Amino acid sequence: MAGASDLGEKMDLLLKTFANMGQQLKEMQTAIAEVTTGVKELKDQFKSQDGRIINLEKDINRQEFRINNLEDRQRRANIRFRGFKQDFAESKRLIHPVYQWLQENKINVELNEFERAHWTFGPQNSGNQRDIIVRLCSERRAAEIYRELKQITNLNQKGTPIRVLKDLSAQTLQARNQMKPIVDILFQNGIRFSWKYPAMILIFKGTKVFRAKSLEEGKAMLQQLGIESDFELCAKPATEATGAEGGIFTKPPHTEDQQETAGKIMALQKELAALQEKEETGKMETRATRQKKK
Repeated sequence: MAGASDLGEKMDLLLKTFANMGQQLKEMQTAIAEVTTGVKELKDQFKSQDGRIINLEKDINRQEFRINNLEDRQRRANIRFRGFKQDFAESKRLIHPVYQWLQENKINVELNEFERAHWTFGPQNSGNQRDIIVRLCSERRAAEIYRELKQITNLNQKGTPIRVLKDLSAQTLQARNQMKPIVDILFQNGIRFSWKYPAMILIFKGTKVFRAKSLEEGKAMLQQLGIESDFELCAKPATEATGAEGGIFTKPPHTEDQQETAGKIMALQKELAALQEKEETGKMETRATRQKKK
């Protein structure tokens, strides 16, 4: 009888243990279900935030393009000269020397058509020549004088070669600088081209028009033109405001419209940073929950 009693007690204990294990299993299943639901909610939240981040990035890109476009529009009445030595003229008396130099090169321009002229920012030693920027009274006159100067071969000042360039924003120059391998090959093969804003190469050949706005498209364009090329398709990081028509640049003061747009971009960037921080926090919480589960 004693043996049967001991066996019964052991069976009762075993049943109670199974009952406890069953209860614990149910609790674990409930906890797992809650964690799974939480993870799903976090994933849905992250998905929603990812979409918002993408939209914010698109908005920032659009606003940056708009600011860059406004800056380039402000510069359309400017002409940039590269090659003048530092002793060409004093910083505050540039208009008259530039005017006389243009007259010497048979450029029909009146003194009262100049609005201002200045050296670009940079060191004043002979090893670092600075560009001269001249602003005309109108975009039309600047474009006309630019075209006339481009027709002159061996443009120089006392034997020093002078380059005439369009005055473009740093961002536009950086974009065009990425296309430098294509530009170099076109120059080597004597192929004339033009730029479409901000950084697309256009070539007109007969009735055909060839376009390229990236190195990949540029290489394909060269193949269509029957030009062999072996350069690497890797865009070099743009240096500070340098490019095919580059130099060292400083931006003019923003207009009220530009300042307003810049403020909007700063607000968008702050919101984007906050969303990214929130997303990282959520990921950390998820990892912590998984660690507790283990």
